[in-house]
Amino acid sequence: MGNGGPLVRIALRNLSLFLVAFLITSSIIAWAQWSTTRYQLEDSYVSMLKLIERTPGLQERAKESGMSYEEYAWYLVYKSLNIRPGYFETLKVYYGYVWDAVRGKTERWGNLWDYVKNTTSIFLLAEVSTLIAGLYLGLKAGYNGKKVEKLVSTLAPFLSAIPSWFIGAILFLILWDLGYTPDFQMRMQQASINGSSDWSTYFLAYLPPALTVFFSMVFEYAFIVKNLVAQERIANHVIADRAKGLPDGRIRRKILKTALPQFLTYTTYNLLEVLTAVLVVEIIFNVRGMGYLLLSSFKVVYKPPDGIYLYLYPQLLIFVSLIMLSLYFIVSTVLEGVYSHLDPRKSGGS
Repeated sequence: MGNGGPLVRIALRNLSLFLVAFLITSSIIAWAQWSTTRYQLEDSYVSMLKLIERTPGLQERAKESGMSYEEYAWYLVYKSLNIRPGYFETLKVYYGYVWDAVRGKTERWGNLWDYVKNTTSIFLLAEVSTLIAGLYLGLKAGYNGKKVEKLVSTLAPFLSAIPSWFIGAILFLILWDLGYTPDFQMRMQQASINGSSDWSTYFLAYLPPALTVFFSMVFEYAFIVKNLVAQERIANHVIADRAKGLPDGRIRRKILKTALPQFLTYTTYNLLEVLTAVLVVEIIFNVRGMGYLLLSSFKVVYKPPDGIYLYLYPQLLIFVSLIMLSLYFIVSTVLEGVYSHLDPRKSGGS
């Protein structure tokens, strides 16, 4: 049966963790919103009813909706507070919104899959390029040492201490100064006006945020590979291969195959860090992605003379959580599947 059994077990285990994590996360978000605003229901209803009674425009909307003033007042209260009379009713409404979003039907933000597409494209572009370059630099630094080893050992701790958003801000200013438009929305609008919006336009628009995440992560990845390769380089089987006079290229490939499963494990644990970096960097480059939705899910607004108001949209938080967990589930399952195929301890009995 080959690796079919382990792969199925990995997929089922990760799917179970995904479902549990999503249920817990969405329940916490719904509970937090309901528990902090349910005490405002009665007072908000009284205020809303008085507002309707003295506002002809709201009275017309109530009639158009086929509701009495009292029913329309409750409708507006539930809408403004983002809750229903009970916690489970609130959670049910949120799940209904997420289901509508999955089907591409939302009123306020339109088709949320456009946002998901942007984030996923940047994430995959950054992650794949980081994996390839990190493996290459790490293998070269760990096996040969010298200048590449010094470069990786110097830049890894340095860049790890710099937030990805800071690197993004610097890259944005550099590109702008060079005459390249790094603003995603502006670039897409220019392409639409010129009638040249195709896959290359999207690729060039995704490139700045993807490069930001790449630069902030690649040397950390290379540093991990370097340490793994350096440990493996002094193993008995490598010393024996050298004594036999095997070519360096063949020895490096054997070392990489031995070190790769451990590196894939590290990459799996680091996925959420990379995805979080993508969400933050999207804001810098004005990308309409999951980071934009996350930022739009809560707003603090000052309204004189009343003071500060917090507007929270738990539906968006739950949808963003669903997508983040889904990306983690898919990519981690693929990486663990590759791990189970490469690791001799996992596949030796096939």
